[in-house]
Amino acid sequence: MRIFFLAGDEVNINLKNTNVSQIKILRPDKSDEFINLNDNLRNDYLAYSNTNTAGSYKFYSGDNQIENISINTDPTESITEYADESEFENYLDQIKFAGKYVSIDKESNITEKIMQARFGSELWRYFLLVAIILALIEMTIARNAKKDLEGIQ
Repeated sequence: MRIFFLAGDEVNINLKNTNVSQIKILRPDKSDEFINLNDNLRNDYLAYSNTNTAGSYKFYSGDNQIENISINTDPTESITEYADESEFENYLDQIKFAGKYVSIDKESNITEKIMQARFGSELWRYFLLVAIILALIEMTIARNAKKDLEGIQ
């Protein structure tokens, strides 16, 4: 008997040691499912195929648990492949993405890039430099204007 099942697989439950006409199945989503066994078509195994949800399925015969089977997701669904930047841009074009995205290299400082994307570049240094230059220009113009006014008198 297999011990590794994937979602959607059929599970065979051994009913040889049971003597009931109904099997209760507790599904991973905590819902109950009941299967009535036909006495005329009594088999030693129950083929259960409603396993589309991953998780633990518990099979009961009356109050006794006869089987506990884990259903897993298909591992091939978890294989991720990285897209290169052009594929990602094509995808954004396909979904008509109107926002702005920032590509971050592996070598760059991620925190700095995120802060820069959120708040922009730190412009205070440039504004301080411009303010100092404007102050120097203003002082030069004011000094020249003062000399011109003194020359008129």
